[in-house]
Amino acid sequence: MAAIMKPKIFISFLMPYPIRGIEAPYLWIFYKQLSSFRSDQIIFIGSPAYTKAASDFESPRNELTLDGAHFFGYDIPSPEETARYRFIEFDNAIFDPLEQKHAYNSDQVFADILRYTDDSVVRYLQTLISDLQDDYDVLGILSWCNVPSLSAAADGWGIPVIHNELGALRSPLYASTAYFDFSGVNGHTESEARFEHFKQQVSHHTLLTLPEIRNLITCTHAQPLVAQEEPAFDFGIVLQVEDDSNILAFSNGFDSISLIKWVKSTFRGKTLCLREHPGGHLHYDKLGEIDHSANSLSFLFRCDTIVTINSSVALEALLFGKKALILGDNPFKFLTQIDDPDELLYGLNFAVFSYLIPYDFLFDYDYYLWRLNNRNEAAIFDKHVAYYREKKIDLCRQTPIAAENTETISTPFIQLFFDVGEGICEEASIKMSVSAGDYIQECVFDLSDKNFTNLRLDPLNDSCVIEIESLLLVEENEMQIDLTTEISTNCCSRSEKRFFFETDDSQIFLRVPNESEPSKAKKLIVSIRYVYIGREAVHACVSQILHNKAEEIAALSRTFEKELSDKEHTIAIKEEALQNTYAELVSTQNKLSQILSSNSWRITAPLRSAVQLITDIKTKNQ
Repeated sequence: MAAIMKPKIFISFLMPYPIRGIEAPYLWIFYKQLSSFRSDQIIFIGSPAYTKAASDFESPRNELTLDGAHFFGYDIPSPEETARYRFIEFDNAIFDPLEQKHAYNSDQVFADILRYTDDSVVRYLQTLISDLQDDYDVLGILSWCNVPSLSAAADGWGIPVIHNELGALRSPLYASTAYFDFSGVNGHTESEARFEHFKQQVSHHTLLTLPEIRNLITCTHAQPLVAQEEPAFDFGIVLQVEDDSNILAFSNGFDSISLIKWVKSTFRGKTLCLREHPGGHLHYDKLGEIDHSANSLSFLFRCDTIVTINSSVALEALLFGKKALILGDNPFKFLTQIDDPDELLYGLNFAVFSYLIPYDFLFDYDYYLWRLNNRNEAAIFDKHVAYYREKKIDLCRQTPIAAENTETISTPFIQLFFDVGEGICEEASIKMSVSAGDYIQECVFDLSDKNFTNLRLDPLNDSCVIEIESLLLVEENEMQIDLTTEISTNCCSRSEKRFFFETDDSQIFLRVPNESEPSKAKKLIVSIRYVYIGREAVHACVSQILHNKAEEIAALSRTFEKELSDKEHTIAIKEEALQNTYAELVSTQNKLSQILSSNSWRITAPLRSAVQLITDIKTKNQ
């Protein structure tokens, strides 16, 4: 009798413990996996909160909104859709002893889950996996973070655990990547061991040069940022989110404050610059100069050496020829300890094109099957390089990837308000999601049923620096009216087609020319480029305002200097004329004195007197 083939499935282990007090902390990953895997390809293990309907969550969460779903790239699943997948509820009571041990300090509990094996958790997971083994051929277990207890339970059945996370290189500066590691993620990874195989299996002549790596992985709009400039600081200290898993579990005892103190004491007398994480909870302006560069690349070129606990900025530093020090655990730490340029080139090729995977391959069923059956480093390298070469033209069009603390993410959107005679209001508007990438995006707003009198365009629901390529009002007869010359804004600065909005209330008022009738308008086509958004936009706005003020001061100074120069020139001319007149007067006086003192003047004196007497007599007789 033929053996019955069991369905081949993956198990997704969704962190059940409420990190930072947030139930179902990786909810967007659950939804992303639902959209990537069929119901016969994956089974989920997690806390019951993951299967709750969106309306059942007490506090609003961005990943449960339509805009959030669009941002992450999925449709919010209905209870019926979720029910098609097998979901095994994890009993969080298993963590009660840990909570009691750490006095209910959730950060410490989470750190223990990430670092240590708990026998009770291992046994509990082994039981769950055993039950599944009866009905399925389990290909592997997917985990978004290190869970040694999970790995121990899987090892008992010879099942690989695939650790995924958002990669070190992300949009909008780079093609977005992800981690894919059979040993761990962030810490306790297989990267250094794999690198030794990489050097044996990948020939030197197939490697990309450093400029080729940067060109292939760096988005086009970021290329102008890589021009070298003299560093202003000896050390750039990259800080991280204080309760991030990297800091809690893989920091080697360092935190932001001890990191800053270590650099100050180790490199006495050196200049320092601190790069705060945009998602951080604290400010460190009392401990050093804070960097306000628009992005990590701009920051890199201000510093000679980068120091961090385990931030991915260290990899960026190596890619752009900078020195880097990593004090915590990090999959690329061994690269910072390589002195030989040829071996470092090997290492960077491995890091970018073998260890990191393209984000598009994350949760791709076929790709995961391929990786399970193919551990050859040369094949992995070739597959990834081929992908990037094929996708190079689209590198700047990737959807931005969310950070770990997804509850803080705000979906970017553009909004058009149409005044139908009752003023501007939310109900009379059209909202459209946009990407944060620095490339030209075209947004088409349907106005066919709108009898408006005025239009107002809000470019983004966040601080932004934008460039408007075109604003076209299209009428029913397809006639296009250019509105770029008919706008006024509340921007803090404007430079040609670039607009700077330092607040999240950006507004552009569009005046519709008299020759166009609103009733004939069919659509508005907006071609727009988002140069900077959020914190980077604020920094750019401040820099632009300072630049404008400097230009105004310079212009006033030039005007003053010109006026002063003109007046000095006029005074010089008049002084010269006065000196010439005085010289002529002296000369005339000298000549007169010479005449009066001459012999001829004295001899002819009687004659002059007679002539004068005759003239007086004639005058009297007349």
